[in-house]
Amino acid sequence: MKANRLLLIAASATLLTAGAPLPAHADGLTLSMTAGTGWQASSPGGRIQTNVMVAPGFEILGPLLRFDAGFVADLPDIEASRFDVQVRPSLVIELPVLPIYGRVSAGVADLLHGPVSVAFGPSIGVRMGVGGVSLLAEVGYIPMVRSGDFESVIEARAGVAFGI
Repeated sequence: MKANRLLLIAASATLLTAGAPLPAHADGLTLSMTAGTGWQASSPGGRIQTNVMVAPGFEILGPLLRFDAGFVADLPDIEASRFDVQVRPSLVIELPVLPIYGRVSAGVADLLHGPVSVAFGPSIGVRMGVGGVSLLAEVGYIPMVRSGDFESVIEARAGVAFGI
């Protein structure tokens, strides 16, 4: 019940910002705000914490290639979890004709409570928008190395992006 409430709050906040007035826009700068959760396929298995990410970015090769720096808050919505933070830089490749994109992310997690974990993996998503505001959804395989153990994690995200 608590997990559903937190996910609803995160999704509502993300959707409400889609209707907010856009700040002054500089060409090539982007901002995405997403909420995500997923499943740890490796032992012990189970749902991963819901997280909320804010990712400012900039275009490298116009709209074709972009760099994002994701700042992630892990919410304490599953048993024996607590609030923590991650940093996830990524490269995003947009297809010029289709609303599909690919992302390669690397990052560090568990920065507040440790031990620090390392993640690296690909995602694929769809993005549709008008006038510099887009809704997006993606699914990714984000394996992590935590305390020397390899964990397979599948994650789904949804949110809003500005400037792309």
